[in-house]
Amino acid sequence: MKRSLSKSELHLDDIRPFLTGVKTKPGGHVTATCPLCGKADHLHIDEKGGTLLVYCQKCNAPGADILREFRRLGAKPAEPEPVDYNTTKPVEDYRHIYRNPDGTEAYYKRRRKWADGHKVFGFAYVNAEGRTVYTKPEGCNNLYNLDLLQKHEHKRLYIVEGEKCADAMTQHGLLATTSNTGAQKAIKLSSTDKALLESYAERIVIPDNDEKGTDYAAAWQGAKVMDITKLWPECPPKGDIADYFAASGTAEAIEAYEWPVVLSLDREFFEGCDRFSLIDEALLEAIAALTEPSKRQQVLSMARFRAGELCCKREFESCWKAYLQQQAAKGIRSDNLTKFPQQLFALRCGNWSTSANGVYRSVQVGTEFKNEYASPIPIMPTELLVNVEDETEKIRLAYFKNGGWQSVVVPRSVLANKNKIILLADNGVEVNSDNAGLLVKYLAEVIAMNPDILPRVKSIDHMGWSDAGFVPYTDEVKLDCEEQYKSLVQAVSSKGTLEEWAAYVAPLRQNLYMRLILAASFASVLVERVSALPFVLHLWGGTGSGKTVAMMVAASVWGNPGMGKLVRTMNMTVNSMMSTASILRNLPFFGDELQTIKSRFENYDTLIMRVTEGLDRGRMTNATFQRQKSWLNSFVFTGEEPCTKSQSGGGVKNRVIEVECDQQIISNGNAVVNFITQHFGCAGRAFIEALEGKNLAADYNEIMRLVLEVTDTTEKQAMAMALMLQADAIASKAIFGTPGDVLSPEDIVGFVKSKAEVDVSERAFNLIVDVIGANADKFDTEFHDFAGYAYWGRRRNDGVIMINKTVLEEELEKKGFDYAALKKKWAEAGHLLKTKQGKFFGLYTLNHVRANYVALYIKG
Repeated sequence: MKRSLSKSELHLDDIRPFLTGVKTKPGGHVTATCPLCGKADHLHIDEKGGTLLVYCQKCNAPGADILREFRRLGAKPAEPEPVDYNTTKPVEDYRHIYRNPDGTEAYYKRRRKWADGHKVFGFAYVNAEGRTVYTKPEGCNNLYNLDLLQKHEHKRLYIVEGEKCADAMTQHGLLATTSNTGAQKAIKLSSTDKALLESYAERIVIPDNDEKGTDYAAAWQGAKVMDITKLWPECPPKGDIADYFAASGTAEAIEAYEWPVVLSLDREFFEGCDRFSLIDEALLEAIAALTEPSKRQQVLSMARFRAGELCCKREFESCWKAYLQQQAAKGIRSDNLTKFPQQLFALRCGNWSTSANGVYRSVQVGTEFKNEYASPIPIMPTELLVNVEDETEKIRLAYFKNGGWQSVVVPRSVLANKNKIILLADNGVEVNSDNAGLLVKYLAEVIAMNPDILPRVKSIDHMGWSDAGFVPYTDEVKLDCEEQYKSLVQAVSSKGTLEEWAAYVAPLRQNLYMRLILAASFASVLVERVSALPFVLHLWGGTGSGKTVAMMVAASVWGNPGMGKLVRTMNMTVNSMMSTASILRNLPFFGDELQTIKSRFENYDTLIMRVTEGLDRGRMTNATFQRQKSWLNSFVFTGEEPCTKSQSGGGVKNRVIEVECDQQIISNGNAVVNFITQHFGCAGRAFIEALEGKNLAADYNEIMRLVLEVTDTTEKQAMAMALMLQADAIASKAIFGTPGDVLSPEDIVGFVKSKAEVDVSERAFNLIVDVIGANADKFDTEFHDFAGYAYWGRRRNDGVIMINKTVLEEELEKKGFDYAALKKKWAEAGHLLKTKQGKFFGLYTLNHVRANYVALYIKG
């Protein structure tokens, strides 16, 4: 039988409440059921010389594992007998005299400390009647050693924490003072205190090595701060200057302390900096040492200007932030680190216990201790994501479950609210109404305690262009929206090789329709770079022409073209469509079968205007404006009918390139789909790389000029087509290796609308001419009376039609037009003849009836 022995602070009485099947044998030997294997009578326990010996004959588990299990069950060392501080003598008892500047005693501070670390502070003074009053005098001075400060025998004044430290300094020949209020962020000083303090030009604070010490140092404005860990590298947590002297430290070392190099941080200095000197620690220390906020900001601005000139601004900002985080962490001291299995790194966790069994802390309830669980499974923050556009923060939360670490990206507001954090249960986080508050507290403390360890990364909530490059093709910035839009984000990926994809797709580009839809896909990422507007390419026609497969080929440029991946059915809400577009941002939106949402709209005009505006509606939440969603990309739709109608507004007509598929685009659809679902996403990255160094805006403007010269179209139609021609030319060279094979403006003349087709007034006039022609029997002539049922007006021999104004307005309204909005343009174009008084209609007697008529001129 092999014994497993373990020394522990636990004793038999501590684990006895957690034992089952207990049997006590002669000599105090105890047997019980093993808490690990559950075998009765096989756990053997002895306590000898204060050491607990435990072993199991069945599972042979190490004693440390058995005791760890008892601790998990709640076993704790017995609390020592409470100390009666009124009868027990303290191990330290000091009276520190606070004197007036003339050396007379003002009051004293009594400091007592017991063996268990308990401290008691008190003040007392003798009043005018000679009676001792146990408090500070009203309006008293607060600085220690005022009488020594008054003498000015030293040029340098040290400010330390506590009278014990001040006494240690003066005993070693150094002038020191402290405040009677202890380590606080705000120190209250009398006018006498301030006058004597400010009489010393050189003031140096030596704070304790703890978090309160950082606050204390910040309270003394205008004083330099000496880092005790640089003076004394072996300084323990909470160590102070008195401990330094007790460890054989010397006053000479304090006086010889090496301060950061004082630099003349002016314009001349920064003009002489190179990239390496800008990130030198000495410079960062010098900037951080500037206590005047305006001066520090001025110096930082000069450093950033120089970094911009040297093309290293990003590196400078990263080093500056890292330095600030390192400085912030100096005041945080915690020997307790997370001890999770397979953790990426260890984090300070304060008074929380962490293990494979989760996160908990021990709290006292009455005379007993119990464990409060924040989480029954390992959980920790592993990344702080800061959005580069709005500076909002999210946390990547990792949790250990089913044998491995999983993660979820969560807004800080969710982790800070015990009602919201429960939503993470849907992701597998073990949180409920009982432990939600504790989990919020644990995560908040761990995040605050690890500014130097917890990775801080730049993030963004959309794909496409950013200051750090094109997302997701850059490592400079991470996406922080992957949880809400997981399927869409994951679809922008790659499979196969670019060479295989290009070789297979190149023959398909011989079809002009296929080439146009591919060009629209590539053109999407050019929209923002050339300051253009979003546009729509709509392929329409009967079933079986291969429109959907062609769209999937175009989607395979950027990622997985499967339905529900990058290609989406249009059977979605408008809000869902806008959200998807905002996440894609610069990548194309692919929507199949536009007619599936026809029942929701009288026409598609509203939808087209919304998607091509590039900006979603503003919304408010809790009286606060949400950041508006935006996008700058192309939209590729397919359908069985045109998406614009004759009555569509000019803005709608302008923003859509409509292509009627009157021939087969792809004949072997199944084979093409099988290929592109195994080869996708490589062309997109190569296309983005090919844009590097190109003067895209100048090329785009030249192509647009040529389109306008060759076609009788509008600027917005030319804009969309110029983007497609430019993208096609870049793709021909960079992706397909055929730089001479490019689309020309002459190739696309038939796919852009003429100015007349786009112009609302022209389309409305042509339509009303057709209406008049279809109702010719309702008009008479100048030489014949009209005896019909309905009377609209008169046809004159000079090409003028006199039409009843009310009839004209009604017929236009039926077609979605407004006469009031058209009359001026008709008059300017010569379609409407004004009266001699300059009016757009006149009062005439026709067919023996006097009424208002409009004179329209229709060329023969």
